[in-house]
Amino acid sequence: MAYGFAVCQCEKNSSVIVSNYTALYDEEHITSYGFLSAGSSLMVSVALVCLFMEIYVLKLALANQMWRNHFFLMWFISQGLVECITILIHVYSAVITLFPNLFNCNISIFFGISVETAYHISLPHYVALALVRYLSIRNPMQFTKYIKTTVFQIGLLWIFSIALAALILHNQGNWIYFHPLQGKWSLACARLYNSSWNLYWGMFCVSCTSIALLLYLLCLCKLKQQRHQHRGSFSYKRNSWPCNKKAEKNLIAISLTMTIVLLLENGFWRLCLQENWFHNRLVSFSVSFATLLRCCSTPTLILIVSSELSSNSVFTSCLKRNPPRRERMVNNSS
Repeated sequence: MAYGFAVCQCEKNSSVIVSNYTALYDEEHITSYGFLSAGSSLMVSVALVCLFMEIYVLKLALANQMWRNHFFLMWFISQGLVECITILIHVYSAVITLFPNLFNCNISIFFGISVETAYHISLPHYVALALVRYLSIRNPMQFTKYIKTTVFQIGLLWIFSIALAALILHNQGNWIYFHPLQGKWSLACARLYNSSWNLYWGMFCVSCTSIALLLYLLCLCKLKQQRHQHRGSFSYKRNSWPCNKKAEKNLIAISLTMTIVLLLENGFWRLCLQENWFHNRLVSFSVSFATLLRCCSTPTLILIVSSELSSNSVFTSCLKRNPPRRERMVNNSS
């Protein structure tokens, strides 16, 4: 049995991307289209759950009176906006898998550029949030001054990330589109793609993950140092000891989960572009697991952040009213 549908590819001796309606794929190339449809339905459901989880986190942040320092709340709004863009792209890919007749080459390439741009914006957010956490623990008295420039910092992060993505996507060999019947992202101009780009796509994720992990490790060391320095202080033991212990556990949970999610997400998302990495029979595995993993990464990280916000940790204490005065009282008591 054969399937005829539009695919995006380069014209010969040109970098112009056109639609080719003559390509035919048989059952050897498309493994269990019904399974792809079932996986797409599940992806849509997970995407909707992610959207509700984003709303829940904002509500939780407001309930913890983070609105008193709304500049820090902008970090969660910024990260949530990137996640919502990614979720909407997941919905698009699931819809055109369910309804291949809706596939359009230009629209699919546009979403491909969008998902790669969102990828460049999302990863630096993990580094920025780890840096904010480290500064809040290292010097709470100066943290309130630093956080007042949060909007400016977020603006710079978006500009830098979009500029980097534009530089990378200027090469049409990096353009991708979602293949409706293969159920995965494919290169729109494979003959222009240089295999050396695999090193960039891999190292970009690894470097962001490594920097964030290093910052979380410094946070953990700083908390342990504070605990040992003020071990004999009754005031510290009464007010900050439980906070530090809870913060240490949260740091370990966040860092490990972030590492697993980001590395696996990068691996299955980018490697599935290369035909030699996935046999034809693993195409359904690519769409049902890799894309589902990307959707599930959002509520996973949100649940951990929600646990952090709802706990009485050092990080949350820095966001309460008059943190410099509270820190000064703790220092005097020691």
